[in-house]
Amino acid sequence: MKKELLSLWKKHAIDERRGVIELLPEALLAQASEIVFGEGAEIVSAGAFPEYIYFVLSGTVEGVKYFENGERYQFFSLDTRNGGIGLMELFARQSAFVASVVATSEVRALALPSAVYYEYALKSPELLKLNLYYVARDLYKSSARDGMLFFKDGMERVKYFLADYYSSAGGKKELAVEADYEKIAVTLGLSVRTVGRSIRRLREEGLVGKRGRRLTISAEQYKKLKDAIER
Repeated sequence: MKKELLSLWKKHAIDERRGVIELLPEALLAQASEIVFGEGAEIVSAGAFPEYIYFVLSGTVEGVKYFENGERYQFFSLDTRNGGIGLMELFARQSAFVASVVATSEVRALALPSAVYYEYALKSPELLKLNLYYVARDLYKSSARDGMLFFKDGMERVKYFLADYYSSAGGKKELAVEADYEKIAVTLGLSVRTVGRSIRRLREEGLVGKRGRRLTISAEQYKKLKDAIER
C-alpha cells in the first residue's frame, strides 16, 4: 500500500511553480481588482466575512491573532507561491476569517469575489486539486509546529524557530537571520523579553552567533540546534 500511494503522489504531483492565477480564465480575471496595500496595512480582519479571495502578486503577508494583553501570535505567512488569503475559510464554508491578515511589506494583490471563485473552482478539477494541496499543506505545517511546541518552554521554541529558519533557507554555510526579536516572538507566541533571554543563552552555549546586529547560524550550529530539539 505504501508503494502504491507513493506512486500515486508522483503521478499526480503538484508543480508549486504554477500559481492558482495561471489556471483562471480571462473571463474570471476580468472580475478581479488589483489592490496595493502599504506595509503594515490590514488586508482582512479576524471575524469579517470572506467576501473576497486575495491572491498575492508581490510582497508578503502574515495571519495574526491579537490578544487582550496586546501580544500577538502569527498563524501563517503567505507570498506569491502559496495560495491565497481566504481559501481555507471558503472551502471550509466558514463565514468569518479566523485571523487578521497584515501586509509585512508593500503588497500587490488580486481581489476576486469569493462566490465567483468558488463556483468556478468546483467545476475545475485541476484548480480544486491545487487549492486542496495548498490548504492541506499549510494546515499540516502549522499543526506539526503547534503540536511540537505546545508543551515546550520559551528556550525550546526559539531553538525550533532558528533550526527551521536555517533549514528553510536551503542549508547555507552561514545564514544571517533577518527576523528580529519581535518577529520571532510573534511567530512563537512569546514575549520579546523571553526571546531575548533565550537567544542570549543560546549565544553563551555557542548554538548561534552574531555579526553586527544580526544573529547568524552556521551549518555546525544548525546541527547542534537540531540535535538539541530531538533529544
